[in-house]
Amino acid sequence: MQGGKTRRWPPWVENGAMVFLGAALSAVVAVAIAQHWFGIGEEGSLPDVRVDTAASLFNAPGYDDPSAEYVCLVNSDAEAVDLTGWQIREGNGDLVNTLPSFALAPGDGVRVHPGPGRNSARDLFGDNRRPIWTNGGDLVTLVDSDQQVVAEESYGNATEGRVSPCR
Repeated sequence: MQGGKTRRWPPWVENGAMVFLGAALSAVVAVAIAQHWFGIGEEGSLPDVRVDTAASLFNAPGYDDPSAEYVCLVNSDAEAVDLTGWQIREGNGDLVNTLPSFALAPGDGVRVHPGPGRNSARDLFGDNRRPIWTNGGDLVTLVDSDQQVVAEESYGNATEGRVSPCR
């Protein structure tokens, strides 16, 4: 203030600044809505598929049969997730399974067996002829088709379990 006068910006500057700020705020809100409702701009976000070690069977009853042991995968995402080409790896990084063409519906689970068998809506099988999961504990890593780690879960000493559904 000089001599009791308030300095004012010319109206076109004041109005232009307000219009610019309003437009910028509208753009930010539009982007937030698009990301939330349509997934736009969320490159790199991973689906919410988890490894459920509590429902998994790492130590099959009796002889350790690679077709009897399994890892449970559960889709906690709101949409179906295409698991085609995803991999399950064990703690040392060795490949256990590469998943076939398969879409996991929201809220559903699938048992992934390292050994051979017939694929179904609830069970997917690999081609390992020996047991994979150690009874003393291991790390299960789920990797998507772009080789990004989607989930990692460890388990402790696996006592002989019983077959159960994944959910």
